[in-house]
Amino acid sequence: MVNDRLELLGAARQLLGDAARRKAMGRAGAALLERNAGATDNTIAVIDRLVS
Repeated sequence: MVNDRLELLGAARQLLGDAARRKAMGRAGAALLERNAGATDNTIAVIDRLVS
C-alpha cells in the first residue's frame, strides 16, 4: 500500500525494474482469480435460497 503519489511512483519504478516480481505477482493474481471463480454465482444461489 502506498500513501501518496510519490510512494506510488517509487513502487511502480521498483516493479518495472523487477521482472521476477512482476511475474510472481501475475501468477498470484491469476491464482486468486482461479480460486474465486464462481463466487458470484455461489453468492446468488445462497441469497436465492434465503429469499425463496
